Amino acid sequence: MATKLFSHIIRSLYKQKGFAALNFFGLFVALTVALLTGAMLFHERSFDNFHTDSDRIFRIVTDMEDPQSGTSNKLAIPATILPSYIREQKLDIGPHTVVRFADEMLVRLNANRFFMEKNLFYADSAFFNILDFKVKTGNALYALQKPNQVLLTETTAAKYFPNENAVGKHITIEDMECPNKEFEVAGIIEDAPANSHMRFNMLVSAVSRKESTDAGWGWFDSSLGVYLKLDKNRSGDQIAAQLTTIANQNKDKEDVSRYEYKLQALSDIHSNLEYGDNGMGYTVDFQQFYWLGAIALFLLLIAAVNYVNLSTAIALRKAREVGVRKTMGASRWDLARRFWLETFVLVAAAVLAAAFAADLLLPVLNNFLDRQIVAQWFSPQMVGLLTGLCAATTLAAGFYPAFVLAGFSPVEAFRGKIAGKGSRTSFNLRRGLVTFQFVVAQVFIVAVIVAAWQMRYIRSKPLGFQTAGIINLSLPVEAKPDQVTTLLSEINRIPGVITMTQAIGAPTSRSGITTRFNHPEQFGENNKDLVVKIADPKYLETYGLQLKAGRFLNESDMAAAAESVPEKDRKYSVVLNETGVKNLGFPTLESALGKSVKIGINDMTAPIIGVLSDFHTRSLRAKMTNTAIIPFHEHNNSVGIRLDPSAANTATLAKMESVWKSVFPGSIFSAAFLDDFLASLYDNESRVYVMFKLVALLALLINALGLIGLTAFVVEAKTKEIGIRKVLGASVANVTSLLLRDFVKLVLIAIVIASPIAHYFMQKWLSDFTYRIDIQWWMFAVAGVLALLIAFLTVGFQSLKAALANPVKSLRSE
Repeated sequence: MATKLFSHIIRSLYKQKGFAALNFFGLFVALTVALLTGAMLFHERSFDNFHTDSDRIFRIVTDMEDPQSGTSNKLAIPATILPSYIREQKLDIGPHTVVRFADEMLVRLNANRFFMEKNLFYADSAFFNILDFKVKTGNALYALQKPNQVLLTETTAAKYFPNENAVGKHITIEDMECPNKEFEVAGIIEDAPANSHMRFNMLVSAVSRKESTDAGWGWFDSSLGVYLKLDKNRSGDQIAAQLTTIANQNKDKEDVSRYEYKLQALSDIHSNLEYGDNGMGYTVDFQQFYWLGAIALFLLLIAAVNYVNLSTAIALRKAREVGVRKTMGASRWDLARRFWLETFVLVAAAVLAAAFAADLLLPVLNNFLDRQIVAQWFSPQMVGLLTGLCAATTLAAGFYPAFVLAGFSPVEAFRGKIAGKGSRTSFNLRRGLVTFQFVVAQVFIVAVIVAAWQMRYIRSKPLGFQTAGIINLSLPVEAKPDQVTTLLSEINRIPGVITMTQAIGAPTSRSGITTRFNHPEQFGENNKDLVVKIADPKYLETYGLQLKAGRFLNESDMAAAAESVPEKDRKYSVVLNETGVKNLGFPTLESALGKSVKIGINDMTAPIIGVLSDFHTRSLRAKMTNTAIIPFHEHNNSVGIRLDPSAANTATLAKMESVWKSVFPGSIFSAAFLDDFLASLYDNESRVYVMFKLVALLALLINALGLIGLTAFVVEAKTKEIGIRKVLGASVANVTSLLLRDFVKLVLIAIVIASPIAHYFMQKWLSDFTYRIDIQWWMFAVAGVLALLIAFLTVGFQSLKAALANPVKSLRSE
């Protein structure tokens, strides 16, 4: 019986090949997006759940409040002094491990082989007692107790020592904090799982590194992490309160900040942006994934709406089948079940095809999002998602054919008259569903336009300095002054080089020092946040900064602050930006000149010698900062090189690399055009923009399929009316406009409904940017015109075909 029923369903679908193909394609596209989105969500929600007793593992974090300025900061780290204080005072906080993170470090295998290795972790001997990372070979616990021992991940070991046993080999790590830079490979560990917030390529024994001597509870090192595992009967709140009391009782007297220590759950680290400020924790904005989930749901709804609309298009053909089966004794429930099974077969086929497509597309998605999503297609979660999508889509899409078509009167069904009592209601429902499709499509089109204009704005907005034709070159940690002098001299001889500056980084860069400053005569101890850029006199010319008052740094300023001068005799000068001067309360820029400011770096006091026009030190998500430029030569770890436009190319970069290798043969050349770096600051927004475009395209595609279905229904319903009109002299244009008129009304209604919805959601998206565009009326107008154009193209073809049909066939007697 079941085989016979299934065979009948397959034959029924085959008879309606066009209907089945359109529905299958719409469902397939929507379900593929839903499965990929589900894979992302399951992956992101699974972070760090592979650790034993992960619910009892916590990270110590700090909330810091400055009562004078009213500002507060949430830090994913404790004070630098905390690990040594716990050890020396024998604080009872339970099992814990201390780790330090290094973003990148030069690793040498020999004179000719070296790597700029990313993500090094310095770990103590308790690391593997708290966290479950698998050891392949070697004694990991013993290795982390001894100095100058290193554990490599499988990938790193294969990279360093291909086809060799890495254990027992020696490598050199160029870390200035390590007295002995030669390390022995003591073991191999598995790569950190893709769902670990810790991303490391090697673990180095922490005892190899000098411990920081920074005193005081107000010092913080963004590379530090302290993790602990709570005993089952231990309260985390008690430990946090104990640490809070100790910090506030022992802080420096002049430190007005209030510290509160908290224990952050391991499961919270990946999704909590409030504590996402250090490189050790891989943190994401989960709101984006929820938006993606909502978008996938809307695409599924559109596909389900299509099924209903396309079902109405073939209602006349189904009606006679309904009449025959009811005459043979079939009940309404029997027919509903048959139509629902037909829907299920189509949906199930679409789900299976979507699962196959999603598996093929997942590597592409990973590459695009820079993720390592691993989809467990046969895991309980994914099987549940597949089953749920199949069931929900079947219920939603099969409702109309299962209950409405199955309810036709046998007499009316045989006569082809299905416009019974509920016809007007059914037709209005169909128009409402198509309007819903247009509303969703319209929102997506507006989103694409707004995102495109915002991306254009942030890429073209003046940043207060020159960006084109500038290369930033990172100097090696071990560079000697005479080597740097030789490098700059040789680079200066390369054709096209206009000027160079040695500094801590470009005006907008990841390099800089964040501290506090004030004007003691006016504000006393009320400090304000300050971003410090350390530079030489060429910085102004190289980056094209604009001087508004006073002067810039000169060679005398550099000499007065040089390392060769005893620290007590050094004299510093400071150049502020306009925002910094205004926030210190000076009435004019000129009135600030000669006044002294106190800066948190070494508690230096320096006179203001000049004022610059504001320039951005961060991406346009952040507001303009108080910024100072000072001479502090030992921190000038990069070189900015301004090129003639004709020389701003990869050939010039290759010449610089050749010079580099002659001066630093054992170091990696790290240089990039400033324009490329600035573009990378908005990688996430660029990805969101691309996804907006893709989703909008898919929504419009599925929407077009729905229009085909409704047009087919309208054309079939008005066949005789069209024939009569043509006999009475109506032109092709008259008939076509008659059919188009209803659809234009639906589009206009959708535009009215979608515009405020799109405005609301895009305003929320734009709120993440401090500097953003205003949403303009023309954006909605363009989106509306596009929607109308799609309606004309989709509906127009079938309308024209109906208008050109022979009226004799239309009026043929039943």
